[in-house]
Amino acid sequence: MGLTSGEHGVKRFVESAFPTAVARFFDLYSFTCALELEPAQVAAVRDGNIMMMGMPTSIKKFEDMVQFAVNSISLSMRHANYVCVCFDNPQRVPIAKVETQSKRDGDRPPISTPPNWSLELLHATEDCRPFVQQRSLRYALFDSIMTEAMRMLALKFSDCEGSICLIDGIDFNGARRHPDASRNPSAQCTSMAKIDRFGVHVNMDGLVRETSEVGEADLKLSVYARCMRRAASEHREFSCIVLDTVDTDILPISMLMLVHETIEDNQSNQANPISTLGIGGASACVAPRLFIGMRERGTYAAKELMKAHGHEIPSNAAELKGAAAGWMFVDAEELMRSIMRHLHPTAFDNIHMRVAFVRALCTSWAVTGCDFVPCNVPASDSLTECVLQTFRAFSEEHRADYFAFWNAHTTDTDVPRMVSVIRAICRATAQRIARRKSAANALVNVSESNVRRALWTMIYWSVPGQHRHNMAFYGFPTE
Repeated sequence: MGLTSGEHGVKRFVESAFPTAVARFFDLYSFTCALELEPAQVAAVRDGNIMMMGMPTSIKKFEDMVQFAVNSISLSMRHANYVCVCFDNPQRVPIAKVETQSKRDGDRPPISTPPNWSLELLHATEDCRPFVQQRSLRYALFDSIMTEAMRMLALKFSDCEGSICLIDGIDFNGARRHPDASRNPSAQCTSMAKIDRFGVHVNMDGLVRETSEVGEADLKLSVYARCMRRAASEHREFSCIVLDTVDTDILPISMLMLVHETIEDNQSNQANPISTLGIGGASACVAPRLFIGMRERGTYAAKELMKAHGHEIPSNAAELKGAAAGWMFVDAEELMRSIMRHLHPTAFDNIHMRVAFVRALCTSWAVTGCDFVPCNVPASDSLTECVLQTFRAFSEEHRADYFAFWNAHTTDTDVPRMVSVIRAICRATAQRIARRKSAANALVNVSESNVRRALWTMIYWSVPGQHRHNMAFYGFPTE
């Protein structure tokens, strides 16, 4: 999943508007060095699908794919003692995502499933990359690769006292399962004795309960981060969690995760809150700091990386094209603090208003375009400013509209108010960017169906499990 990118996209706006929350580094190692963190202080949660889909096209043989996975995870384990790699669970992917996937799959030529699927077949196949194109075969291939990779990682790190790795969302029957057979994803860890460090509870089948309802790895990152922040506040073993991905929607997902923590702490009157949602400094939290690490691509990112580290930017376009783009790191809690400073004092002092603001902001980002909203409106920056202005100009007259966004379990009666708020923000934004006619017209004419889809997306990012209900009400096909 991703949000609208480019000059007016969310990521570019966050970096320019809240520079104290953003830094660029060449890799995870240079980031941990800059923060003077030892591997024992760092946990990394990776999107396994992105890891495997980012595999160089030159890697075609099965054993080379296994080695790629082992090397990639081992590199993370050298810089973070606690590594979690999450994969999609297609059985739990919502209907809205299936719609998007079907459109993508329609452009790919079908591939017949080998009747004699086995480890021997995979080893004998000169080019396994075509299996990646067919979704059912892709899951079977990834299961086979990661089953072998976990075996090798367990042997490689068996004598290593610190580093442990958990892999979630893989059927560890591997190549023994035929692609047409039912899939049973679970979780395995290189050191089951230390699995509590991930803040999860594992049943007899090895299925991680906290993620059993979550289909997409994007959301698993936040679920694990939340579990690990709780666990680390008890064990005091690591002080930093990095969410490793390329998708920009990890920004709203992480912000909504912090909202979830705040609501939990508020309801239980926690003396030592996990999340303060913008109140106080970093020392106010007992949990590890949460960083988003987005692996970058393209010449813009390469230029920004060079500028950040005082390197000369080459004038040769070809040389720049091949330059490292590095990572963009976002301090999630510093981002929240920076955003909250712009709120009206009445809104800032009220936890309900702070939560409502974040949920409205994430909805506005979704409405400009994402996997679930068929728009591509380059106006996330201006929309963000209008959301801030709306909550800065706090009005008692519109309190009920604002508070509709507070309810963690959105009801059908909340939705019309929420739609009204978002459409008003879209119209106000269109006036601000009137000279950008295409984007302004798109915002003025945004359909109620797309606004409802954006609201559903925010709910999906916020509350795993709630997304299955009443899909037609939110503008999605039900079959």
